[in-house]
Amino acid sequence: TGGGGGGQQEVASKMEQLSQQSRELAERNRQAEGAILDQHRKHIHSTMQRVKQEMEILKKFEGKSISVNEYVDQLRDILGQKEREANDLSCILNEFEANLQEADFLSLRMDEMSLGT
Repeated sequence: TGGGGGGQQEVASKMEQLSQQSRELAERNRQAEGAILDQHRKHIHSTMQRVKQEMEILKKFEGKSISVNEYVDQLRDILGQKEREANDLSCILNEFEANLQEADFLSLRMDEMSLGT
């Protein structure tokens, strides 16, 4: 009957490994959550600044204090900045989401293993 005990030890060892991975991933996710919230706040602040810049160049163009070329160049710069900032936030969000999915997968694996013992 020694063969059955070895299998149980193997399962217990694997469960401990999964549990450790789960704890580490949960800690990384807690840290990432704080980082994404901070990045989101920065993105909102930056977006508000860009809107103010857009309003200013629109006002200048309508008031004929800048040329159409200056208007187009400045607007293109602002839109490029907004796009880069949105992409940066999206990348961070995608990474965070992947970590959450990994945590769900680990949890599912642990559940399956505990039901199998």
